[in-house]
Amino acid sequence: MKYNTLGHNLTIFIAILMLSLPVHVFASQHGTQSTPATDDLQKRVTQLWQAKVAGDRETIYDMADQKFRDATNRTAFTKKSGLQIQGFEIAEIEINDDGKSGSSMVIFKVIQFAQLMEISVKEIWLLEEGVWNIKMSDPGNPFAKRTK
Repeated sequence: MKYNTLGHNLTIFIAILMLSLPVHVFASQHGTQSTPATDDLQKRVTQLWQAKVAGDRETIYDMADQKFRDATNRTAFTKKSGLQIQGFEIAEIEINDDGKSGSSMVIFKVIQFAQLMEISVKEIWLLEEGVWNIKMSDPGNPFAKRTK
């Protein structure tokens, strides 16, 4: 009796593939599922960046963390000019294990020196009294946050 090794190996390969496919599909779906907290943070990040595009400094101030608002005069903040942002894309949203903090990675476009530049920034968000606020207090080195 002659044994067909090619057919046998192909059968084993197909069986392994069929068994591993559901595991792969579950893992990839599980990693991309959104949660209410992630959805809420996504909405707040979008709201903040829409305000930045519109130059709405009052909304930006209102979305800042409480520590920043306690230390910063609203009128002085809103009178400052900001960057003229041409557009943005939210690349990543993440909630930390504590559920009270998270981060976002945003890629935005701005015109500097007559050239359109693309910059990415990682932002820290804090859940304060049930609302996600951007951490603007204790900014440290602003250039450390930029990745591009």
